[in-house]
Amino acid sequence: MRFAWLTLVLAACGTKMVPDDDAGVITDRPLWADGTMTIGSELDGGYVPMPAEVELHPGAQGGFHVPVRYEIAGKTEPDVIFEHQVRRARDGVLVSRGSRTSDVTGPIWDSDLVVVFMCPTPLGVNVEGEEVNFVVNVKRSSGALLTTSTAKTVLKCPADNQSFCQSICKG
Repeated sequence: MRFAWLTLVLAACGTKMVPDDDAGVITDRPLWADGTMTIGSELDGGYVPMPAEVELHPGAQGGFHVPVRYEIAGKTEPDVIFEHQVRRARDGVLVSRGSRTSDVTGPIWDSDLVVVFMCPTPLGVNVEGEEVNFVVNVKRSSGALLTTSTAKTVLKCPADNQSFCQSICKG
């Protein structure tokens, strides 16, 4: 009787216990707490939270990309899948998507540089000077969602390559 009463009280209080282990059951609820991961960029070889503006970088094949890094606090997990989507903020148009796999080793794990391809964009899709939303879903290889993180930034063409950049990043 006491156990049933305690269970009822905990349920009524809205207590939410999320285990760090999915026990083989895949749900859409993240297993890690909000704020476990942040999306950033690179400054002087180190991690910085995503700035308000990011300069597009020329790539080896003639396009432009954004250098991104991830930081995870307090977790260790092998074979973590990082799935990113970048959408234009004003209308939700998909600009980029991709995935990477990495081993996360705590206590503060900082990813290697992740190159997120941005340009050339599809015909009619402008990203230069536009605010974009980064969304990164972090999953186990089993598909269990560990956490989701978001960041906003405005993409800018580099001053020394502005003409070419605008020609392929303005759709």
